[in-house]
Amino acid sequence: MFPYSTDRQLQRTPWATIALIAVCCIVEGICLARFDVRLALALQPEDLRWWQPVTAMFAHADPIHLVTNMVFLWVFGSHVEDAIGIPRYLLLYLTAGLAGNWLQPFADHLLLHDMRGGIGASGAIMGLVAVFALRYRSTHVNFAYWYYWYMGTFKLKALWAGLMYLALDLVIGLTTSSLGVHSRTGHFAHIGGFACGVGWCLLLRLPDAAAVDEESQTAAELAAGGAFEAAGATLEGALEHDADNPELWAKAASYLELKDVTRPRAARDWSQALRLWLDRGEAAVAAEHWRQLRQRLLPEWFDPEVLFDLAVELEQTGRLQDAMETYSVALRAGSDRPGAPAICLRHADLCVRAGETEQARQWYEYLAGHWPDSQQALEVPGRLRRLGDSLDIQLY
Repeated sequence: MFPYSTDRQLQRTPWATIALIAVCCIVEGICLARFDVRLALALQPEDLRWWQPVTAMFAHADPIHLVTNMVFLWVFGSHVEDAIGIPRYLLLYLTAGLAGNWLQPFADHLLLHDMRGGIGASGAIMGLVAVFALRYRSTHVNFAYWYYWYMGTFKLKALWAGLMYLALDLVIGLTTSSLGVHSRTGHFAHIGGFACGVGWCLLLRLPDAAAVDEESQTAAELAAGGAFEAAGATLEGALEHDADNPELWAKAASYLELKDVTRPRAARDWSQALRLWLDRGEAAVAAEHWRQLRQRLLPEWFDPEVLFDLAVELEQTGRLQDAMETYSVALRAGSDRPGAPAICLRHADLCVRAGETEQARQWYEYLAGHWPDSQQALEVPGRLRRLGDSLDIQLY
């Protein structure tokens, strides 16, 4: 039984996986030329050298062992590299390999009162299998099998495939140990690597990412059937796992926009997306979405605080007309906010800079009339005088 592919499409070329395969192949070529090199690279607990826990995960017992492991490395590792990026991927490979290379002699000593050497990348690769199984748990893995003249293929979801490998290693490892027999396969090395992979998954919150993928797929299916409100609600549920993802907020909002009754809710979700883009320093992305959104949704449905922040970003990037329109919307929707007087003064000053003196005068008077006790209102008369106007209401 052999995995040969998955149903998931790679998003980029897996250069790190290719490099690992190349290194293992080069090491095997050297070992074929000089057998003493293979012994020097293998893990030998009775004659341990400091490099062996690392070099053992790049060397193999023979070419068949190499090919078998490299197929597993390609099938699973390339997608894990997609999921976590090259630096973390290489660190995962090394730590899982080290975990496997230490657990195997420890288990041998504990169960068989003996320690033997080990060689191969399978401990490291089982760490990758664990990450793949938990991150892409609903993805199908394609297997080929043969038994004498019987051959065929079948599919398993990644989670079940990973659990199957773990169960086989546990059963065979414990059974052979209970019989006092050394298995030629390092089953406990596999288990150690798998456990390390599970630890990485929890550290990186990859099961949460898997849940988001699954709920996104469910939302897409609901939307395809016209259930837009249910699709939006499903993605809002997915946000419990990834609340800092502006694209996910935007996708939920885009579904909710399609029903009149949920359009105010869509604006609230869009507000969250805009806030997160601003927090990530992607003001241009937020501004472009806002330019389109104010044509589709009522501006007063949006969070005024987010619009205030967006207006400041627009002003600082020189998009004065967009900034003035955004300030205006935010002030009308959020006149009761504590910072509203300062924002109003800033907006009026911006109108002056943009040459919109009449609009500036209206906003100065709006400030004085709505927040007469504010510090900013005391600055209005001076600014109006500079405009050649006078204030026609009493300040107190």
